Amino acid sequence: MKEYKEKVLEFLLQPENFEVVWELYDLIPKDRTALYRRLVNGTLQQLETHLKKELSGTDWEVELFIHKTKEDPIITLFKKDWNDYFYIELGFEVIGSDYFGLVRDIDTYKFLKDNNEIEKIADEFLGEGNGYERDEWYLGSKYVNDFTDIEVLKKLLPENRNTLIEEYIGILAGFAKEIEDKVPKLVEAARAISSKKK
Repeated sequence: MKEYKEKVLEFLLQPENFEVVWELYDLIPKDRTALYRRLVNGTLQQLETHLKKELSGTDWEVELFIHKTKEDPIITLFKKDWNDYFYIELGFEVIGSDYFGLVRDIDTYKFLKDNNEIEKIADEFLGEGNGYERDEWYLGSKYVNDFTDIEVLKKLLPENRNTLIEEYIGILAGFAKEIEDKVPKLVEAARAISSKKK
């Protein structure tokens, strides 16, 4: 790698190649995270398209959220009859890991936070026994991969991207089918608790 870098530098330092230097200088982001973000966003846009095809004919909705801030992009799967409270989310950390899980919307519905009744029902199909982790937002989340920088880059490049997308589709579609019949219990419990509070 060192020899390769030296050859590139030697090329760029030749006066006749200075024009290339200035073009590259303007083209390449100063922050390498910005470069990854462009690749991540492109991959997830492609994934969103494929997921919509995969789930066409069902009542699943798929949305990609690409934040204008430095937050990481996420893909959300939801159903209109229970997305008021819960939804599936795939999060892709630009450099690091990707994860998925069943999310509760505690910002809007604060009674979902630390609610024993809902968490007891969720433990029937999520929880540590099944390899899921819990936190404030997630009733159950799992890390899919833990990347090094170069591994992320390789997986996001066009020649590897389709393999990665197929992996994600399998994970998300499989998870959606697994919990499809069970989440209505959570929704029913949440609505019951919510109505008591009014």
